[in-house]
Amino acid sequence: MVDPEGTDLVVRRADLDDVTAIGQMPYDFNREFDEPAPHPHQLAQRIRQLLGAGDTTVLLGGRGPDGLVALRFRPAIWSDALECYLAGLYVVPTRRVGVWDGHGWRQRSNTPETAALITLISARAKTMLGPHPLRESRLPQPRRGS
Repeated sequence: MVDPEGTDLVVRRADLDDVTAIGQMPYDFNREFDEPAPHPHQLAQRIRQLLGAGDTTVLLGGRGPDGLVALRFRPAIWSDALECYLAGLYVVPTRRVGVWDGHGWRQRSNTPETAALITLISARAKTMLGPHPLRESRLPQPRRGS
């Protein structure tokens, strides 16, 4: 999916060829905030396992890639479909609207909107993953007046 405003922002589903890039991004995020993190190679191995198991989807944004959204699936409570939750979100610092300067977030200028990346990934997820389980719920509906 390409950004409707005509930028180079592309969103696609990651495959096993992307695990090295995927493993690098959460590592970079933790290091950005001086937090410990497994080595990118270890993260890549774990992502390979999760993608292979089929209960995890990673969507990549940008040509770098410049960001990712990790989605995990599990059986839903309200229907017999799967539900999805956001397990991870990362955008490289150069593509963010704001930046952490060690004391707080400050606004950046002349960078593409992070919101555009998130919006495009969300739209792509809806297209790729299908309808929300509650919109097509098979649960019995309550009777009115009961």
